Order: sequence, then C-alpha cells, then structure tokens
Amino acid sequence: MHVNLNSYKKLYLDTASAKLSDMTALFEKIAENQDPQAIADFHRLSHSIKSQSLVMGYTQLGLAGKILEALFRAVQKDQIKLDTNIFEIIRKTINAMSQSLIRIQSQQGELNLSHEIQSLEEHTKIRLLDP
Repeated sequence: MHVNLNSYKKLYLDTASAKLSDMTALFEKIAENQDPQAIADFHRLSHSIKSQSLVMGYTQLGLAGKILEALFRAVQKDQIKLDTNIFEIIRKTINAMSQSLIRIQSQQGELNLSHEIQSLEEHTKIRLLDP
C-alpha cells in the first residue's frame, strides 16, 4: 500500500516548526545553566525531529536531528561537556534547520545541512555513519 506523504506535509511542517521553536527556548536555558531537565527535553525533541523528518523524506533535517539527539544523549551520560564552540555550532544548526523548514514550506526543498552536521561531528567526535 502506497501512502501519499504530501497529505501529511502541513502537519509535519507545523509540528516540526513548533518543536524547533521549543528547542530554541530550551537551548537558551541550557546555555545559561545546563539544566538537566532542559537537556532531557532537548534530547527528546531532537529525537522527534529526526524521526518525523526521516519519515517525510527530509534526510538533511533527519540527520541534523540525529546528531543533536546523539550529542544530548552523550551530555546526559556525562560523556561530552558542552563548551562555547559546541554551543555556537548547535545555535547555527538550529537556525539552519529552521531556515530549511521555511524553504520546504515555500516549495524550494530542504537546505543542505552537511556543513552543520560535519561541524558537530568534528567538535564532538560523534559520527553519524559509524558502523
């Protein structure tokens, strides 16, 4: 059975935009005081963005969500400490993800987020494509 995902596109865009807005607010809270609940919520939202984007066929957004999810899982486990460089890359990644959603909404297709993803990989040593 073939499912036409276009009928879900508006719902996806609405929920993804809301999740990215929530992620932005949580990120500011994390930047201030590394609040454990905000970190857990950011991890959960990253997972949701990853899953929904991949299901809808937006690979770049899905991969960006995937690396943010892995990063915040590692932060929760005290395997990675967030520093100024990582904070700046996360901020740029969230902004690029938001711009990508705007492009999708205006029928221009998603942005290539490989630069942001690679920057996060380099600064955190997390690899998306590790076996």
